[in-house]
Amino acid sequence: YRTSIILAVFTTVLSIGSLIFAKHPALHSLALVALIGMFSVIIITSTLYPFWFRLLITNRAKKGLSPITFRLFVNSVLSFLYYGLGGLIFSIFGSIFAKNSKGKTLDLIKLIMAKFLISVLHTNPFVKKRLIKNPNEDFSKPAVIIANHTSFLDTLALAMANHKIIYLVNDWVYNSPIFGRMVRALGFYPVSQGIENGLDQLKEKVAQRYSLVVFPEAERSYTNDVKRFHKGAFYIAEEFGLDVVPVYIHGNSEVLPKGDFIIYDGAITVKIGERIHKDDLNFGKTYSERTKKINSYFREEFSKLRNELEDENYFKKKLFLSFLYKDTEVVKEIKNDFNKNKSVYFELNKHLPKDGNILHIANDYGQKDILLTLQQASRRIFGFIVDPEKREVAKHSYIVKQRKIKYINDFSEINKEIDTVLISADSFDLRHLKELPKKIIFICEENFSLEHENYTLEFGSASIKIYRHT
Repeated sequence: YRTSIILAVFTTVLSIGSLIFAKHPALHSLALVALIGMFSVIIITSTLYPFWFRLLITNRAKKGLSPITFRLFVNSVLSFLYYGLGGLIFSIFGSIFAKNSKGKTLDLIKLIMAKFLISVLHTNPFVKKRLIKNPNEDFSKPAVIIANHTSFLDTLALAMANHKIIYLVNDWVYNSPIFGRMVRALGFYPVSQGIENGLDQLKEKVAQRYSLVVFPEAERSYTNDVKRFHKGAFYIAEEFGLDVVPVYIHGNSEVLPKGDFIIYDGAITVKIGERIHKDDLNFGKTYSERTKKINSYFREEFSKLRNELEDENYFKKKLFLSFLYKDTEVVKEIKNDFNKNKSVYFELNKHLPKDGNILHIANDYGQKDILLTLQQASRRIFGFIVDPEKREVAKHSYIVKQRKIKYINDFSEINKEIDTVLISADSFDLRHLKELPKKIIFICEENFSLEHENYTLEFGSASIKIYRHT
């Protein structure tokens, strides 16, 4: 494109630029303005445009991050500026008052701090905020509050639930030049110093009726899957004789994913769960047993929350963003396909294993694979797209770097045992496959019948048919 621009500028300079030698002032001025404009075009197109293109598109795709719009970029910068400046002011001035405060004064400072954190979330009007309260929980009795951790925004979201809390934080939070002083003044505890070394300090806070907040996964997850819990939170609960209150944070993995600084359009939901009493033996007797059983219970409850909140349009914006700067015809086809078949894809998700190996034979741009792995991050998909050009477009999606998606040119490239074959391409001959899996699913309109003596119809609808090996 640069060559085209230079040639256009060169021809313009030759035609209009020659008037720079004219004796008439008006013609001379016209030529001068034209020359300045042309040279400005060269400078802008060779520096500014490539800079923004690399910043917003190519560099992000290499890192497995979504393409973004200028509006998303501006909104995110403004939100972080507000948070950074506010955090710095609180750290400088608020820490002076918080350091020696006790009782109601300290409680008031924490309330103001919580309101500020919540206000940061409200700086972006394109992100909806919702708190699902528990009528049985008012946090009047101290507890260990556990929450899933996927985003930088989780700490802000928890402020919606309760302000009378003490966080157990990582070193980068505790030593932050922006809000580190305030964090230390409020009594937050750095987990790197060891839980055992901080028992006296934490016990003092519990005696002041503060609850302790722990992210038992220990680090942020790249997906909305709940990872394995560490034992620290449950060790504290056992040592202090505290109940455990689960708080479920939904949406932050999509609004501000780990490793990104862009705040995407979406919705953040915080749900306060049922208190798990210290004497409830259903979750085990020792903190080791409770760690495993509460981890399993948390996953089940979070899965239920996902089912309530994630409808057929939930990943729509994320899907469209992944094809943001593709050709107009590609974007149009993807949008038409989604709007026409979104209920089919939503239903399909229920019939596929959460962590299975799937061979998908398609003739699209990879949009179905994106939806299926956004719905369940543990899925591994081998995609065979019939059209080579469409296959190349699918390969360059940023989601391919984030999720377990591999596009193949030949079936010999499959290096895992396939659980399910998903067919959305028309007229595919199954004889091309050396081995058939236990389950075969058709979601295309024409190729709906499977005549094989070892397979029977397990489920059938207007758009989906599932056959299982007998």
